[in-house]
Amino acid sequence: MYWPVLVLTLLSPVSFAEEAELPKDLPAPPMILESLGEFRRDVETDSEEARRWFDQGYNLMLSFNFNGAIRSFYQATLLDPEFAMAWWGISHSAGPNINVPEIFPGPFAGWCYSASKKAAEFADRESVTNQAIIAALQNRYAWPMPEDLSEVNAAYRDAILAAHEKYPMDSDIAVLAAESMMLMQPWEYWSLDGEPQKRTLQFKGIVEDVLERDPYHPGACHLYIHIMESSQDPGVAEKAADRLLDLIPGAGHMVHMPSHIWMNTGRYAESADCNRDAVALDDLWFERNGGPTDYYFYGMHNRHFLAYATLMLGRSRECIEVSAAIAKEAPEPLFKEFASFSDSWAAAEYHVLVRFGKWEEILAKPMPPEW
Repeated sequence: MYWPVLVLTLLSPVSFAEEAELPKDLPAPPMILESLGEFRRDVETDSEEARRWFDQGYNLMLSFNFNGAIRSFYQATLLDPEFAMAWWGISHSAGPNINVPEIFPGPFAGWCYSASKKAAEFADRESVTNQAIIAALQNRYAWPMPEDLSEVNAAYRDAILAAHEKYPMDSDIAVLAAESMMLMQPWEYWSLDGEPQKRTLQFKGIVEDVLERDPYHPGACHLYIHIMESSQDPGVAEKAADRLLDLIPGAGHMVHMPSHIWMNTGRYAESADCNRDAVALDDLWFERNGGPTDYYFYGMHNRHFLAYATLMLGRSRECIEVSAAIAKEAPEPLFKEFASFSDSWAAAEYHVLVRFGKWEEILAKPMPPEW
């Protein structure tokens, strides 16, 4: 989905067609599998090219580039229309996640539901563990999609947890189970006093079990960083952060992710370095992609972290340049529609100028727009 279409979609009211529709005519994303590391899941398809697109989609999904993941999985279904796990990938990637716990307006709800049914239709081609993943997904969506997702989220959580209990050594299923619980309490993992909230200890334990037997699982490293970053001991996840840096080296968000821990443990120079690399990777992705997508949020997030890291290092020139670029590169409609979390990005330049005592520069700037 390209930038003008994205803005129109996000600003449009939710509406449902009478029938859930499958995705169609999606443009192919750049093929960058060679830069995404060696992580793979065994899936069943007779097309090696379809398998490559699935592998890319799976790694991009773990890296929260859901737009790129959906379009990669879609390419796999064009090459093998009976590729059950590719249909699963579309459905899962189009659904809610811990950063966006709703389903985007537009076609995404239909894609979630219809692709899940296509996955179920061809599930008997797959291994028993993949069949369990697909079966659990059938609980995640309904049609029409309810505005309140709490019941379907809970049903999916219970189903994927049951799959985890049946196949406890399948690390991918374990990560999906942990993520399903995190989705039910996004960013409410610890109290301000450091006490675990709701099911935090349960999903933390599941991820730690994965890391004990499979320390280089990128999905587990990613989730563990998010689980522990707001705890009173973020350094517990430092080893996972160090490993993650090189696991999916072509995905900007994964290269950025270690800084969620490093910034909390005083490793500011390494945080600046990884976010500088992440910015370059995502800029290259958008260039090869033909324009920004909804993954653009993550590109701004990298720049925001780079500004924060260089601020802590006292690198005023780079910090001011990076913070100014955030507001310049993102269209105002995006900031306005998502002001609840984009206000910190929009104000980053002013925060940085205050930090470095650039009073004349602040006074010379025009007043920011009223939203």
